[in-house]
Amino acid sequence: MPSKSDGLPLIERVLVLYRKSTYQAMALEKKDQRFLELIQTKDPSVSRMERAHQQHYRCLHIVQEALAKYQLEVTAAELSLIGSAGGHDLVVTVGGDGTFLSASHYLQDTPVLGVVSSDASVGHFCGATAARFPRMLKAVLEGEVKSASLQRLKVFLSDAPLRELALNEVLLCHRNPASTSRYLIRVNDVQEEQVSSGAWIATASGSTAAIGSAGGKLMPPLSRRIQFKIREPYRKHRDRYVLKSGFACPDQKLTFISKMEEGKIFVDGPHISYPFGLGERLSIGLSEHPLRVFGMAI
Repeated sequence: MPSKSDGLPLIERVLVLYRKSTYQAMALEKKDQRFLELIQTKDPSVSRMERAHQQHYRCLHIVQEALAKYQLEVTAAELSLIGSAGGHDLVVTVGGDGTFLSASHYLQDTPVLGVVSSDASVGHFCGATAARFPRMLKAVLEGEVKSASLQRLKVFLSDAPLRELALNEVLLCHRNPASTSRYLIRVNDVQEEQVSSGAWIATASGSTAAIGSAGGKLMPPLSRRIQFKIREPYRKHRDRYVLKSGFACPDQKLTFISKMEEGKIFVDGPHISYPFGLGERLSIGLSEHPLRVFGMAI
C-alpha cells in the first residue's frame, strides 16, 4: 500500500539499517573468551547485553514482518556495509540514537524513522518501539504523520566540505584528551586566540547531548541557530575571553584556525574524525539539507 506522505514522493523503496548487537559480535561470532567468562559469571559490566541482544533481533524481525505486509521493495543491511542510502524513499533504523546518528550521515533528503530496539538503547530520535512500529508505519504510508526537519551542520575543512552532515555536534580538540587545545576562533566580527580543552559546536538537536552536559543551553528542537561552548577554558585567560559560549544565526558561520600539530575534529561522537593540523581552517554553518524525521516528539 505505497502512498504519498507529508508532501514526499511515493514511498516504494525502504532501507532498513541496523547494527550487530555487542553480544552477537563478541559471543556468537568472535567467541571472545573474556567476554564469555563475564557473561557466564553474570558480571555487572555485561549483565544487560544478552537480554538487549534478544530484544534487538526480535525488534528487527517485527520491523521486517510489518514491512512485508505492504507492496514495498525492502532492503535490510548492517549499517557498516552501507555506503549510501540513495535510491530509497524511506530509511528505517533499528537500534538506538547511535544507529540513528550514524545512518543520518548517509542521508540527504530521504526521510528516516527510528525504532528503538531494546531497553538498553537510548531513543531520543526514535519515533517508534517494536510494539508501536506497525501502527507508525501504517500512519507514515497513509500520510497521517508529518515529518520534522532537524537542522544539521555543514563542515568545511581547509575549504573542502566533509562528507558527513552533523546532526548533533562537532567537537574540536587535541587528539590526546589530556593535552591542551590551541586555536583561533571567529564568530561574526569577533576573533580571539584561545587555550582550552576544545570547543563544542551544536545544533538544536545536539543541545540535549554533549554540549548540554558541558553547561550549554537547551534550545527549541526546531531552532536554526548554532550554539558553541568552550570546554574548560584556561583559567589564566578565562575571564578575558569573549567567545566562551554563545550562538550564531542561521546565515552565519563559525571559523576556527588550528594552532595544534595534532588537533582533531569529531563529528557526532567518536567514530568519525579528521585531523586538524597546524594552520588548517575549520568553517561550520547550517546545511541546506535538514534531516526529515518521522515520529519524533517535538
